Order: sequence, then C-alpha cells, then structure tokens
Amino acid sequence: MKRRSVLRSLVTLPAVAAARAAAPAQKPLVLAQEKGGPAGLPLVPPGITETPNIPVIAPDETADSINRTFDQDQLSALSKLGELIVPSWNGLPGATEAGAADFLDFLAGCSAQPRLELYRNGLDTLNRKAQEHFGHSFAMLSADQAAMLLSPLHAAWEFSASKEDEFLAFLQMAKADLLRATFNSRPYIDALSQQRRPRNASGFYWYPVS
Repeated sequence: MKRRSVLRSLVTLPAVAAARAAAPAQKPLVLAQEKGGPAGLPLVPPGITETPNIPVIAPDETADSINRTFDQDQLSALSKLGELIVPSWNGLPGATEAGAADFLDFLAGCSAQPRLELYRNGLDTLNRKAQEHFGHSFAMLSADQAAMLLSPLHAAWEFSASKEDEFLAFLQMAKADLLRATFNSRPYIDALSQQRRPRNASGFYWYPVS
C-alpha cells in the first residue's frame, strides 16, 4: 500500500467511528434462515411490500356523467312527446332513435332564460295535466290519453294565440325543435343516405360531444 493511501485511511477512521456512535441503535435483522428461509435475507413482515388493493368505482356507476338541464320527470315527458310527434316511419328513425330529447336538453341549457323557462314550465304542465286527468305522469300515458293533452296542436295556428297561451307556445316550440333535431341527427342522415343518393349538405348533422 502506498504511503498516501495509509495516511488517508488514518484520517477518515475517527470520522467513521463518530458517525456510528451518533447514529441511533438499530434492531438487529432477523435472518430468514431462523424461520426456515434462505440464509442472508432479512425477514420482512407480510404485506409491507404489497400494493394495497383499493376498490375503485367507475364515475358512471355512481353519477350521471352528462350535465342535465331537465330533471328526470321533465326529460321523460320530453322523450314521450318526441315519440308521439316524430315517430319512426318508412325505415327512418324517429325522435326516440335519434336521441332528440337529449339534444334538446343540451340546447335548452345553452338557450336564453325565457326559452329555458318556457320548456321547464311546459314540461311540468304536461306532467301536472297527466296526473290530474289520468293519475300518471305524461311518460306513462297511452297514445290516446296523450293525444287529449296535445289537442291544442290540432287547432288552427294563430299568432296571437301562442302569445296569450304559454302552454300552447311551448307545444309549438317543442314540436318544431323535435322535428329539426330528428331530421338533422346522425341516425336520421345515415338512414336517409341508404335510401337515396347523397345530396349537398347531407353529411352535416348535430352530434353529442362527451
């Protein structure tokens, strides 16, 4: 050994000894050999190195992932209204198959307050009238029962009538919106393109963004 290396080791020995003296006393390791395992390996209590298995529930199973504008009763009434006003026909989807009610739920939420209130009040009125006349919500009525409540739509159109009757104004607006939402949906456009040659703008439709 060179003289320089010997001197360096002599200088570092006191520092190492002091560091060991200052360090807290540690419990001696229990060798796995004492428990019947291989020699030279420390005995690790079971579970320390295991990753905890924490159950995770998907958000869709605990809450609705879509921000709704209408409550469940209102949305059910709107879906029933779409089923009656725009049924499927001649191989083309209706409002139900096109998801028109869900689109109008989104559209109403982005609309001005007067339009939103007209929808909410109109849907509440539909459910209230259904309960008063038939003892059920509007979504649970038969086609004949619902037709009685929708009779204002069969009257001759008058500009002043919708101004004076809020329920009639709602029915007229909902009918027009359900027709547009259905005819401009992807399911309707796809079905229509199978029956005739595509025309200009036939590839444009509304589509939900999640």
